[in-house]
Amino acid sequence: MELSALEKLDIVLRFINDKQQPPKSTLEEIKAGTKAVLNESDTVLLQIIGKLKTDGNIKIESGIENVVTGSNFASKLTNVTYYLISFEGAYLLKYQNGYVGREKHRHAEEIRVDRAIAYQREQTDTLNRLTSKIARGTIGATVIGGLLLIWQIVQYFLERGDCPKK
Repeated sequence: MELSALEKLDIVLRFINDKQQPPKSTLEEIKAGTKAVLNESDTVLLQIIGKLKTDGNIKIESGIENVVTGSNFASKLTNVTYYLISFEGAYLLKYQNGYVGREKHRHAEEIRVDRAIAYQREQTDTLNRLTSKIARGTIGATVIGGLLLIWQIVQYFLERGDCPKK
């Protein structure tokens, strides 16, 4: 099964976060530590690391390291790039459960908002129907009241006898 881009980001971010001694990783360490799960080329791994850096979830530091090479154990100074977890990255992992967790939460929130909007529309339609019924009832009551008033006026004049006769 192919891992999603978000899952790949989470795997690399978790590896860098879990690396405690020393608290920084080289590209080779990340590649070796995630190979069993990711099995991606250096290019893809660098793209993943670039995305993590762009998002502010890791920091990149350069340093010089004394590296022992060859069978004669000769050492030479080598420029090394280290990848460290940032506060934002640690926060993302701990409180949002990584990229996948954040995406799931965002999706769940969209569904909740859509349901709330649908419920609000339903309630608005119900309120509009009830308002219309009340308006029609008020108009009907006004018409009946006006007819009763006219009937009372006519009845009053009929009882008094002041009504003009033909």
